[in-house]
Amino acid sequence: MATNGEVGQVTVTTLDGNGGRASAECALADFEQSEHGAVLERRMIPWHRIERVSWGLPPKEPDLEEAAAKVRVLIDDGTADGEELVVSSDRFEVIPWAIGLLVDDRHDATLGTIEQRRMLVPWHAVREYERVAVGAEARDQLLPSRPDASR
Repeated sequence: MATNGEVGQVTVTTLDGNGGRASAECALADFEQSEHGAVLERRMIPWHRIERVSWGLPPKEPDLEEAAAKVRVLIDDGTADGEELVVSSDRFEVIPWAIGLLVDDRHDATLGTIEQRRMLVPWHAVREYERVAVGAEARDQLLPSRPDASR
């Protein structure tokens, strides 16, 4: 799993031509993104070399209401299975060169806060994504597949 990045620190995980990975970091204030790639200070890295970009956000209070829809994302992380993340649909964004995710990393019950990170995953590293309704699995188990099946 890639480095998540600290608050105010952007971590860019890059791929080399041989399947190796490296990380580059910079301050959030020195990071930009465009359709061509990510800019870290004065260095521009094209999207096809980037596996993901992430940065931590300041702790905040958790949302009390959960969205009715979720998005399941499968990200290429160099493993056979990939990394699966599930986020609320309001924390998922499609942009021309990547997808954006707001991921909950850690809940601090003592402080009543949640730590989050923002991620950008270029399209070449997205294996798939799927919009799912909360509770759909439970509904499918309770309801027969055919209306006349219960008779």
